[in-house]
Amino acid sequence: MNSLSISEVFWRSFSRMAIMRTWRVSSTRSIIRRKKELLLGQKVAIGAGFDDRAMRIEPTVLVDVDPDSRVMTEEIFAPILPVLTWRKLEEAIEFVRSRPKPLALYLSLGIGAWKNAC
Repeated sequence: MNSLSISEVFWRSFSRMAIMRTWRVSSTRSIIRRKKELLLGQKVAIGAGFDDRAMRIEPTVLVDVDPDSRVMTEEIFAPILPVLTWRKLEEAIEFVRSRPKPLALYLSLGIGAWKNAC
């Protein structure tokens, strides 16, 4: 049975932590790069700031989004909100039903519109 000195245990643990940290940083940078790509060609209402050094994404709202764009067809998992608008509630319902089930749906109606929809 081999016994390890305290320094050997420390350096083995430290090297594992360094490898994991390098992997996490690399993975996070890759994720941020992919999120940036989701915004290409989109109309930004607010946000879209990225701090590459801190690996942070500013909350972002997109408007006039093409329903077939990547930001509408891929899982986002980032503070990016694509906004679609319709004149009639039936159009919105038809759109949602015609696509794979969304992970989230946010509905914003004025008071008058809500009363008319119910």
